[in-house]
Amino acid sequence: QDKAHDDFFKEIAEEYRGKMIFMKLGKTEEYMLKDFGFGAFPALGIADSFGFDAKHFAYSSANEFPGGTEAVKEFLNKYLAKELSPTYKSEQAPKEEHKKGTVKTVVFSTIKETIASGTSLLVLYKSWAKSVDKVSGVLDKVAEALEGIDSFTIAKLETTKNHVPEDTFPEMDEDDFEPVGYLCTDGVCKKWGHIPGQKEVFKYLAKQVPAVKAGR
Repeated sequence: QDKAHDDFFKEIAEEYRGKMIFMKLGKTEEYMLKDFGFGAFPALGIADSFGFDAKHFAYSSANEFPGGTEAVKEFLNKYLAKELSPTYKSEQAPKEEHKKGTVKTVVFSTIKETIASGTSLLVLYKSWAKSVDKVSGVLDKVAEALEGIDSFTIAKLETTKNHVPEDTFPEMDEDDFEPVGYLCTDGVCKKWGHIPGQKEVFKYLAKQVPAVKAGR
């Protein structure tokens, strides 16, 4: 199968010589799949640079590339003509349905649907941050206590594995390594700050979220 893919792209690479650099990545670079929103090899995508802030454009993540050579060329031509929209990195969305009374795991592709209606305390975090375990414990207890409030959700987003849109999360500091909470109501998010202890979280939510204050 690898040879088939090599032969498939040999003609294309020759035609686009001087316009693009073609690279083949193997299993050791599988971590890069998430930058394109892919889940598995084989896959085809374009990165507009080698930098950390590179924009990514995804084509396919199937055993065979749909449409054959001409379809791939059309994809490349659209990129060169600046007619493509970037694809943002995202983990795969959890397959199991979220259970009330627990912290909801959000990925980039599910951010909008999570915050679209009602109110959510959405925590942005990096899995290796020192305070993650402590904050996770606080969130678990608060989520359990507020299980009966249907219009309120506590959720979390791992920011090293998912794109974080700045227009959705204002005042976001990429150099802040500790978990940061945003209170989102009907699609609009407002930064709260670092997550304190359990009592402080309850006080904040009771003040900011009428349903929490009312207990229903």
